[in-house]
Amino acid sequence: MILTEAVGRPSERIAALAAAGLLGLGGCGASTRAPTPPTHPEERGGKEDLAIELPEVELAGVRFVPEAIVAPSMLLVHGTRTGTLERLRATWARTRADRRASAAKRALDGQLLATALFEAARTDVARRDALLTEAAAVVAAIRAASPGTTDETSLVMGAALAFALGDAAAAEAYLVELSQRFADRPGGVMARTQLAFARLRDGGDAIATALLAAATPAATAPELAYVIAWTRFRAGDGPGAAAAITLAAQGWTAAATLPALERDFVVMHARSGLPLATALDAVAAVTGDAPRRHALLFQLATAYGFAGRPDEARAALDAAVAALPAPPTELLPSIRLLQAEYVRRAGRVDELGTAWRAAVAAMAACGSCGADDRRAIGDGLAARAVEAHTVFATAGDGRFRRAAEELYRQFAALPDGAARPDHQAMAQYAADFAQVRAPADGAQYKDALAVPMALRQQEVLACYEATLQGQPSVSGALAVTLEIDQQGAVRGVATDPPRGAEGLAQVAECVDARARAWQLPARVRPGTARVTARYVLGARP
Repeated sequence: MILTEAVGRPSERIAALAAAGLLGLGGCGASTRAPTPPTHPEERGGKEDLAIELPEVELAGVRFVPEAIVAPSMLLVHGTRTGTLERLRATWARTRADRRASAAKRALDGQLLATALFEAARTDVARRDALLTEAAAVVAAIRAASPGTTDETSLVMGAALAFALGDAAAAEAYLVELSQRFADRPGGVMARTQLAFARLRDGGDAIATALLAAATPAATAPELAYVIAWTRFRAGDGPGAAAAITLAAQGWTAAATLPALERDFVVMHARSGLPLATALDAVAAVTGDAPRRHALLFQLATAYGFAGRPDEARAALDAAVAALPAPPTELLPSIRLLQAEYVRRAGRVDELGTAWRAAVAAMAACGSCGADDRRAIGDGLAARAVEAHTVFATAGDGRFRRAAEELYRQFAALPDGAARPDHQAMAQYAADFAQVRAPADGAQYKDALAVPMALRQQEVLACYEATLQGQPSVSGALAVTLEIDQQGAVRGVATDPPRGAEGLAQVAECVDARARAWQLPARVRPGTARVTARYVLGARP
C-alpha cells in the first residue's frame, strides 16, 4: 500500500505518517522511558570477538497485482434511420432466417439490434441482465453463422457483452480469436492487452509474456504499454518495466484508473534499480502541472521508503517540495518529519540533528498546525533522543552520543506546550545521559543492535518482494550472518540458504548485496561481531 497523504489538514497528514510507521514514534525499539544506565565492568582490553543471535522475525511480503485495465468498451453501431427495438428484432429475425442473406447483411442487422439492446440496458435497470443476455445471444449467432470469418466489430462486441455479464470464459473466446485473426488491428491489440492482463492477474506470467512477445510499448497504445511493463516487472527487468510504465503514463486517458496506474508507476520506478534522476525525469515527463507533479513525487518518495531505499526517499521529498513554486507552510512539517525518519532508516546518525532541526523549524513556521501536530514533534524528538542514548550506552559509538546530545538540546528548546512527555521528565533523561559512560566491552552489544537491525528489515522485505513478483510460491526461512568490525562496518555476509538465482537463494543474493552497505553501531574494543538475523518470509494472502 502506498501512502499518498500530501494534502489535507496537518494533523491528518502527521497522524497518517505515524500510523504507517513512518515517523517511528515508539516503534522499532524506540522508547520515551529513560534507559537504565548500564553497570560497566572494568576495562579488560585486547581483542573481543562476539557471536550474537537476534530474535527471529516474520516478514509478510506483497505480490503486486495490476489493476488499471478495465473491460473493453462496447462498440455501438447505428443505422441511417432510427428504428424501434421491436422493429430491429423483426429485421434481425428475417435476416437470420434468410439463407440468401450475405454475411455482411447478417452482421450489420445483428450489430444494430445488439447496440439497441445494450443502450436499453443502460436505462432499464430491472431488465438489464435480460437485455444484455439477448444482445450477447445475437452476437453469438453472428459468430456461429460465420465460423473463422466473423468480422472484427462483432468479435469486439461479443467480448464487451460477455464482460458486462461477468462471463469471463465467453469473453476469452472472443479475445483469443481477435488476437489471432486481427493481431495488428485495434481489436487485436485490445484483445492481447486483455488476455495478458487476465493472465498476469491469475498467475500465468509466461503466457502473458508470450502473448506480448512481438509487442513494443508506445504512448499511443498506453494499455498495451502497461501490460508490457507488468510482464517485465514480473520477470525482474526493472529498467524495462520503468521505461514501459512511463510510456503508458504519458498516453493514459482513463481518469478512473489513473490512481492505479500511478501506484504502479511509482512502485516500478522505486524498485527498478535505476538512479533516482531517471525516476525524477520520468515524473516530469508524465505530469504537466506543479500540484500533480508534487503529489506524484510524494508518492514516489513513499514507494522508495517501502522499497528499502531511504536515501532516495529523502531526496524525492526534496524534489516534491521544489515542484511547487511556493510550498504551503502546512505541508512542510510532515515532509520534514518523514525526511528525519528516512535519515534514521538509512543509518545516517551524524545527520539526525540536522534533519530534526529542519522538522522543528518547519513546525515553528506553520501557523495552521495545531497542538497535536506540535506534540508529534515533541514525541519524535523524545523517542529519537532516548534511542540514541540507549545505543550509546550499550555500544559506546560516539556518533550516537553526539546525536543524543543534539536531540536532547533541541527538545529542551521546544515551548512547554509543544512536547509530550513533559520537559521535566526529559530534562532528567538528559541529566542521566550526561553521566553515562561508554561500555567497557560488548556484553550489551546485542541490545545496541535491536533498533538498527529492525530498521533494516524493510530492505530484507523488499528483496523478498522482488523475488515474489515472479515466483509467487516462494516462502520460508532465511538466515543472514554478518561479520561486523569494530567501526560497525559489515565486512562479510553469509546466508542460509546460500546465494543463488531462484527462490529463497535469490532473496539471499539480494540481501547479501544490500547488507554489505549497512553501517551498524561501532564498539569500544577491536574484534569481529558475528551477528545472525533470522527471517521467516511469507506472502500476504
